This record gives sequence, structure tokens and C-alpha cells, in this order.
Amino acid sequence: MNLFDVLDEERAVVTQWLSNKKKVQANERGRLWGHLLNLKKYGLARFEGLQWLAGPEADPSGLHRIRVNGQVAVRVYLCRGPLSMVADGEITLLFGTFKVDGLPIPADAGDKALANKNRIKSESDRAPFGLV
Repeated sequence: MNLFDVLDEERAVVTQWLSNKKKVQANERGRLWGHLLNLKKYGLARFEGLQWLAGPEADPSGLHRIRVNGQVAVRVYLCRGPLSMVADGEITLLFGTFKVDGLPIPADAGDKALANKNRIKSESDRAPFGLV
């Protein structure tokens, strides 16, 4: 399983969001890394239906969300593919957000994630996501 991060003007969107240590605390970042490592090792199918992975059954856009609840509710939107739809061949991270009082910040986070997904036309639109 390969993990990719969508590029926005040559910046890796989720990597840049995660690097803001004032917004994403170490505890939440560590739990998110653990979920991403599991996805990289085992793929999406193994974890669908678990509490920390939401979507896409009620979402025709094909977006999934990783949920990390802690001091701050962290969410990362991702999708299978979209360049290679081979079963568990690749996952692309699309957008990182927070939830406050049950609402995503920014409010249009899902729309931004879908726009990022739809923008991916070739390998040059994303970069490998580095798990250390």
C-alpha cells in the first residue's frame, strides 16, 4: 500500500498541516501516525467500519476520514486511488481539519478535500507521504 499527499502549489497539503505543532498536538499527531502506519501496512478494507475510519458508505464522493479524538478532534480526509484503483494499491491524503462542537473547521473541509481529489490527474499532483 502506498500513501500519497496531494500537492497544492508544490506543497504537500496534509504534511504541511501536520507540521503546525501549535494546531496538532503531539498526542493527536502520534495517534494519527499510528492509524496511517496501519493503513499503509494493511490497506483500507481491513479497517472499514471501525470507529477511527469513517466513510464512504454514505458518501458518494468516495472520501474516507480518519478520526482522532483527544484534546482536539483531528480529522484527515483521504481516498482510495484515485490514479490506481487496484484494491488497496494506493491511498491519497487530501485535507486535514479539526472538529469543534461537531462542526469541521473550516466549514467547507469536505468540499476542499473533494476538490483536491478531483484535481489529481497525474503523479505530479501528489507526493509520497513520508512516515518516519
